[in-house]
Amino acid sequence: MNPNWKDAQIYPPDRLTLHLTNLCNANCTFCGYQFQEDRHSFLSDKHFFEAVSQYGEMGGELVDFSPLVGDALIDPKVFERIRHVTEQKLFKRVFLYTNGILMGRKNYPEKLLESGLTKVTFSVPGFDKSLYKRVYRNSSYKRMLTGVSRFLKINGDAGKPVKVYFSLKPDVSDKEGVYTRDFSEYIEPYIDSDSLRYVRLLDNWGGSVTQEVLTGNMKLAKPIPVDQKRAPCFYTYFVSVLVDGSVRLCGCRFNNGSQFDALVVGHLDKESLMEMWSSEETRRVRSSFVQGNLASVCVSCSHYGPYTGKERAQVPIP
Repeated sequence: MNPNWKDAQIYPPDRLTLHLTNLCNANCTFCGYQFQEDRHSFLSDKHFFEAVSQYGEMGGELVDFSPLVGDALIDPKVFERIRHVTEQKLFKRVFLYTNGILMGRKNYPEKLLESGLTKVTFSVPGFDKSLYKRVYRNSSYKRMLTGVSRFLKINGDAGKPVKVYFSLKPDVSDKEGVYTRDFSEYIEPYIDSDSLRYVRLLDNWGGSVTQEVLTGNMKLAKPIPVDQKRAPCFYTYFVSVLVDGSVRLCGCRFNNGSQFDALVVGHLDKESLMEMWSSEETRRVRSSFVQGNLASVCVSCSHYGPYTGKERAQVPIP
């Protein structure tokens, strides 16, 4: 079945993205976090439970704990929240995207495994201490490496119930930054042949990230011209619950320092997810592509992909 974008409200959102926090423990050169002006906060229990319940009632199948910026593992309730979602038995896929720094905490690898996730993606520049400090501007490389390795091992011992990927962004050659001694010792013995995924061209976050901010051989992707974005973007078929309970279409990028922009279509305190999903505000965001009057973050975004309905909930977010 190929739904037309105009009547797509009869289908549940392709995924529900829960932004547990917009606080991060890294400051990556390629990320919009360094330009964020929004107040750091955590998603309340009220908004969390409402969003999960309402998404389930709509027939949604994919819940993603991957914030626009920040790291979900910073939320002290992250594991009980993931378990709440997985114990519902309503959702076929439950994802997490994390830098993995806090995997070095006691029992975090075990807690992540026991949470019931179906997929986790660890975002790293590579497996080299100097590379890590240069690109992620953080000194917790060894902590991350040993914690993630511990998780990989126990996940493997359990039969690999969690599918694991690495989103890699080296600023040197793959041989120098990825296929290192640390990789051979801590990572390679426990992963699958398809676990490594490279991000060769980086998005500019609506013009916030420039080539000058990046290091080494990192490169920005060329923005897709506006006249080639005349069908609604696939990512506007996600719903993202921001830290204050606002609901935004797309959980991928923002610009101008704030996630609270023209892609916000309502708030859980005022409307249900179903009401927002079927609202004129949601139609406005999608029709902006057809009419050529895009939100500023969409103008230069390199992640645009036209919605077809053929591969729902399959597009990864690097």
